[in-house]
Amino acid sequence: MTELKQTDKLELLEREISLLKKTRELEQGRNDVLRMVAQGADLELVLDRLCHNTQRYNEKILCSVLRFDAKHNTLHPIASASLPKYYCDALEGVHVGAGMGSCGTAAYTKKRVIVEDINTHPYWMQYKKLPLGAGLQACWSEPIIGGNNQLFGTFALYYSVPTSPTNEDIQFIEVCASLAAVVFENAETRKRLLDANYLLNQTVDQRNNELEQTNLELAATLEQQNELHQKNVNLEKVSITKNLIIGFAHEINTPIGIALTAITTAEHQFEQLSLLLRQGKISRNAVEELSNSVTEALSLNQISLTRTAQLLSKFNDINFELDVAHGTPFYLREFFSKLKVNFRQQSGEFKIEIICGEINVPHSESALWKIMCQLIENTFTHGFKEKPTGIISIVATSNERSIVITYQDNGCGISSIHKDMVFEPFYSTNRIGGHLGLGLNLVSNILTTTFQGKIQLLPTPIGVRYEISIPMDITN
Repeated sequence: MTELKQTDKLELLEREISLLKKTRELEQGRNDVLRMVAQGADLELVLDRLCHNTQRYNEKILCSVLRFDAKHNTLHPIASASLPKYYCDALEGVHVGAGMGSCGTAAYTKKRVIVEDINTHPYWMQYKKLPLGAGLQACWSEPIIGGNNQLFGTFALYYSVPTSPTNEDIQFIEVCASLAAVVFENAETRKRLLDANYLLNQTVDQRNNELEQTNLELAATLEQQNELHQKNVNLEKVSITKNLIIGFAHEINTPIGIALTAITTAEHQFEQLSLLLRQGKISRNAVEELSNSVTEALSLNQISLTRTAQLLSKFNDINFELDVAHGTPFYLREFFSKLKVNFRQQSGEFKIEIICGEINVPHSESALWKIMCQLIENTFTHGFKEKPTGIISIVATSNERSIVITYQDNGCGISSIHKDMVFEPFYSTNRIGGHLGLGLNLVSNILTTTFQGKIQLLPTPIGVRYEISIPMDITN
């Protein structure tokens, strides 16, 4: 018993010594990073040292730092430790947005994102093949935020097996991200000082002349851009009006032409019947034959006029204007719950997954219902047309200015030759199926006129991905 206690004491002492040694190594690593910062080392070299030092904390960690490009709203690899080069290359220019993996979402929300299992988490639904192919199963991402809430990038830890963080892990990733923020801020401050020093070395007269010339060129450029913008707006109005008129005429002309032909045929048959009656040559067979022909013509006429009425009804949907814009505020989470129930029978083997916080929408519920139903129906009609199973993922986030809804599916997608035309009126790849090509145009029209928002088709490796942006306040 005494020997056992002595063994336990030795093991505890060894663990404490190991922990103390690791703590000293981490502290030494942080000091090395700060020393490099003080000596003016390149940003990439300092962050690379930070990544390699993190592996002293846990040898199973694979580390990455992504730099945020505010101009293009993208992330770019700047440093890593032990991650495959092809994986880092694939992250170049990844879009920042809700549901865009761990780092894309962390940068978008400016909050920590813990994905314990990449294989099952919806944020990685469209991108999981890349990390899984690199042997990565978990990814924790911490946004790198400096003063004034400025986003510099993300600090990510990867694991080769599904892993949940401990409190110690959370503290560690926070410290590393804070240290990375110091590195980024120092590099930015250093650049500003160098730029300021360069400007101070120029003479006052030279700077005044340059500024005056720049102002003149800027004024001329702004005037040209304003004229060009006005010209483009007018051309776009003419083009849209022309396309609507041509499309309307084409769509409505076919059923009306058929109906006119059917009426003419029926009229001719009645003339034939009248002639036979006057000549006294009428027979039972002739009456039945003429009757069948007239009935067929009238049936065709009814079908064509019904089609015309449906077309007019569809066109009327485009006139979904601001009269519904001031609806009663509603909660988005409850809205999506009702939407999911509405498509429960139609979805069958397909899944609709929704991630949504407590978001209060101060606009028209019926208008948003029309938008989301149209997107889901498009997926079932086109995206899942030849698939026995599929997933629709809807992620909703908000800030002080706007509500952003990301809609994505893993269906057959849209070919590159059609992507630039999906929102145009009367454009459809399934004319044979009786589709008018007004669905996505209707969605875009409602967002523009009712919400003063917009919808974008974003690049994605699988299926389709739409981003809907709705401002919190609508100006009259």
